[in-house]
Amino acid sequence: METNRPEANGAAFKSVLGLSGEPGEQVAAPEQRGTLPGTVLAQLEPEQMLELTVIVPARNEEDCLGACLRSLVSQSEEIFELGKDWELIVVDDHSTDGTRAIAESFPVKLIDADELPPGWNGKCDAAWSGAKAAKGKWLLFTDADTRHSPDSIARLLSHFLPPKTHLNDFVGRGDGAEKVEDSTYTAQVPGPAIRVPLYVLISNETFSGGEECAYDVQGLKRGTLIGATTGGGANPGGTQRIDDHFLIFIPTQRARNPITKTNWEGVGVKPDIDVARERALTTAYAMALDMKLRDTSVSSGARTAYSQLRTKLDTMTDSDIFAL
Repeated sequence: METNRPEANGAAFKSVLGLSGEPGEQVAAPEQRGTLPGTVLAQLEPEQMLELTVIVPARNEEDCLGACLRSLVSQSEEIFELGKDWELIVVDDHSTDGTRAIAESFPVKLIDADELPPGWNGKCDAAWSGAKAAKGKWLLFTDADTRHSPDSIARLLSHFLPPKTHLNDFVGRGDGAEKVEDSTYTAQVPGPAIRVPLYVLISNETFSGGEECAYDVQGLKRGTLIGATTGGGANPGGTQRIDDHFLIFIPTQRARNPITKTNWEGVGVKPDIDVARERALTTAYAMALDMKLRDTSVSSGARTAYSQLRTKLDTMTDSDIFAL
């Protein structure tokens, strides 16, 4: 089935995501960014692509967009970093409120939705605008009025900690006695429990949910934090409009660790081993190898291999280590 057939005048037949082979009205052929001729949507070469693009269509969403983006940005981790491994696109669908200003306050790629073609729904058009601008191998579409689960941290740590381990409390605002509005615990998860030594890499770009994960691991003495002090964002909240030009972020809860009785707001999570982020992975790998070399049950052949790897570790890049 032939789709999006190029014509001599640079136009092409419009199809819907490449599924229709019937010719329709002619439209300009998509920009070719290192693509094979005849594809419906121009695609980057594999080495230019990111792993994931998250797309948020938004029209007049000033009341909820901030909370949504905050929950998404907090998913950025050292090993899956926003801007390096994945991207976040907000598509402003001709908003008339403060939606655009809120999006601009986050590390996102902000684009305008295309003009609405005849017969198209607005949100579908905005989503399609985001898809065309995406660099990810995978696309995740989410509404602006969603919040992405904070218990994802609890699910992650459930693989490394016993079920029903108390991780965090969220204390509400207000005078008088403190009121715990929510708490997080680990749960029973599929698969074997992981009880090997745990090394968590952190830096000044680790923030919010990533910080809680590190803080929990440190407080429970489940692993070793390696790197630099984190960004210092612990308390959840949302944006509030104060006039026609300004919005402010107001915390609505305070995170409280059940062990330390405090959190990392404004001070960050401090590493157990303070090294530059460029040396964090190498340091963690060296610690893991040293532990293996101290293990008397390791065979002589494995010990030799570990020793050889340990001697050349300082000359290896992060890519070399990940390829092992």
